[in-house]
Amino acid sequence: MEVTIFTPAYNRGDTLSRLYESLKKQSNKNFQWVVVDDGSIDNTKELIENWKKENILNIIYVYQENSGKMRAINRGVELAEGEFFFIVDSDDYITEDAVETIISEGDKLPKNIGGMIFRKINIATGEITGKPYPEYRIDSTPIEIVYK
Repeated sequence: MEVTIFTPAYNRGDTLSRLYESLKKQSNKNFQWVVVDDGSIDNTKELIENWKKENILNIIYVYQENSGKMRAINRGVELAEGEFFFIVDSDDYITEDAVETIISEGDKLPKNIGGMIFRKINIATGEITGKPYPEYRIDSTPIEIVYK
C-alpha cells in the first residue's frame, strides 16, 4: 500500500523546509509527495526542484496559475498514485511514524471506509488541538465528528 502525501502551496517557501525535513525522516518511505504550487511568486519552485535533485523522496511538483486551494487539491488527486491521500499543508510537518501509522491503520480498515483523520499538535506547546475523540477509533461522518 502506498500513500500520497499532498501539499498545496502558495508562496510558502519559508515554511516548506520544515515539512520536507519531516518527510525525509519517515520510518516508512512508501509514499509519494505531490506538491501543487498554486501560483507562487517566491522561491517555492526552486526549493522543490532542488529537493527533487537530491533524489531522497519521490516528489511530484506541478505549478499552476493561482486558482485556489480546492482546485489545487483536485489537481493533486489527479496526480496521486497512493491508496491513501493524506493532505499536509505547507506550514505543517508530520511525526516520523506518520506514514507507517497510516499504512498500519489503513490495513485494518474495512474496504467501505472512506478515510481516516488524525489530530493536530500545536507546534509551540506540543498539545493536541481541538477536542479529543471519544474513542481511539470511531466510525462516523465528518459532521458527527465536528458536532458530537
